Amino acid sequence: MWMVAVNKEFKREAKRCAFCSPLFAAAARTAYRWASLNLLIFILALAARQSFAQVADELSGSWVLQVENLQHEVISTANVRFADTEGSSCLGGNWEQVMIDAPKSSDAKFFPISDKLSYIFEGGILTIGRNEICDAYLHLSGQLNNGAVAGKYFQFGWGRKQLGYFSLKRSSK
Repeated sequence: MWMVAVNKEFKREAKRCAFCSPLFAAAARTAYRWASLNLLIFILALAARQSFAQVADELSGSWVLQVENLQHEVISTANVRFADTEGSSCLGGNWEQVMIDAPKSSDAKFFPISDKLSYIFEGGILTIGRNEICDAYLHLSGQLNNGAVAGKYFQFGWGRKQLGYFSLKRSSK
């Protein structure tokens, strides 16, 4: 409410100054436009942050992760939870931490199930990745549908290559 009052007062002053100096009036109008733009950006940022807070509800609880090779053989499994704390990443964006419990793998080099993982959820697409080793990223990425996620496992950095598939389902625990 105070911002509206300040803006009305600012407009009134800008009109009054128009008689004093056209250059000063133009500067006042420009300052008013910048203040309005900053307010709009603040409101949009606040709305975006609110939508990120709602994402936690969709990803809450415990999930079972399975990572498969290109022949659809399960190589790695774990129970995962998605935290609201900032995750490590060389990539831009709001990456948050993935908490891993009971990791198992028949090939520890296939997917880094015991490494620090982070996630980002945008537009219904969940991406889980090892993002701390820059230019050697390993990602699981897929669409959230009916409380489950299925997608591709790939590496990228200096090129892109699909390594397998993954599935993520809510744990029955």
